[in-house]
Amino acid sequence: ARTTEVLGLQKDGARRWWSIAAVAMSPERVLGFAADVTERRQRDDARLAFYELLQNADSVVVFKDCDLRYVMVNRAYLLLTGHELKDVIGRTDRELFAGLSTPGQIEQYQANDRQALALPRGRALTSEEGMLGETGRVRTFLTRKFPVYADDGRLLGVGTMTTEITERKEAEARLRESESRYKLLAEQAPISIMAFDAAGRITFVNKRHLDVFAG
Repeated sequence: ARTTEVLGLQKDGARRWWSIAAVAMSPERVLGFAADVTERRQRDDARLAFYELLQNADSVVVFKDCDLRYVMVNRAYLLLTGHELKDVIGRTDRELFAGLSTPGQIEQYQANDRQALALPRGRALTSEEGMLGETGRVRTFLTRKFPVYADDGRLLGVGTMTTEITERKEAEARLRESESRYKLLAEQAPISIMAFDAAGRITFVNKRHLDVFAG
């Protein structure tokens, strides 16, 4: 038997995919079958397009089974970890992040995975997770984890989408440090200092102000 798929044009102008099978019954006789496979081709094309979207996303995308073993990762994951795909599938975070993260960080990954697996369909767990950088500094990631269910309700595993926010966290830390230094200097200043918000409400007064006007 030989099978092929062809794109045909109907009388109304619609394009349909057909699966054509031919079976030789005898040297002079061939039996042919045709089945409309347009919807299946459309589903396949949609899955391929979605797969390409995931592979080209800047965010790390991961799917693990219920035993927390890797089933699928995108290119961003491979770039982050330096692993090759053949070395990832079927393994766990304890195996893949040894040397890349601390034992405590790895335990947090898996604890968050287990918590996400226990969620109902449509719910997700969002948290911050850390990873060691090349120089030993901690890299921070905003991670969203969620259970993945089959159409019949079976729990298939846990999905993860994560984006690095290290620069934002470091900028926030610098801002807090700067504000702390400013407040310390303002408190010790020999002149009265007041701060107001956009509505004109007082948000800060220093010690000198209190000594002068509230003493």
